[in-house]
Amino acid sequence: MNKRVYQHYVKQVRSLLPCGPRKKVQIMAQFTSSLSVYQSEHPEADYSQLIAHFGTPEEIAAACVESTGTVELLRMLRIRRRIIAVVAGSITAMFLLWAAILVVNSILLYPEERGYFIVTTEELPEGTVVEDESISLEEVG
Repeated sequence: MNKRVYQHYVKQVRSLLPCGPRKKVQIMAQFTSSLSVYQSEHPEADYSQLIAHFGTPEEIAAACVESTGTVELLRMLRIRRRIIAVVAGSITAMFLLWAAILVVNSILLYPEERGYFIVTTEELPEGTVVEDESISLEEVG
C-alpha cells in the first residue's frame, strides 16, 4: 500500500472523530494498529480496498459516535460550547478595548475639538467706520 494513501486515510478519519483529544488518541491507536495488520496482509491495497474493508472515514466516525455514550457526547458538546463562548467573549473584549483606546486617544490628541466657542458681538455707535472686518473668537474652556 502506498504510504501516502495510508496517511491520507488516517488523517481523514482523525479529522472526523468528534471526541476529545484523549479519546481520539485511544481510538486512533486501535485504528492504526488494525490498519497496520491489514497493510501487512495486503501490501498492495489501494484506497478503495481500504474503504471496502474498514469503511469510509465518515462511517468510522459514525461508529465512534454510536459506541460513545450519550452522557460523554453531551459533555464533549458542552466543553465545545464553553470554548466557543470564551473565544467569542475574548474577541468582544478585545474589540471593546480597542474602541476605548481609540476614543481616549482622540480626546487626548485633539483637545481643541472637544471645547466650544463663544462669539461676542458689540454694537458700534453710529457713524463708526470699521476698517478691519476680521472676526475674533475666544476659546473658553
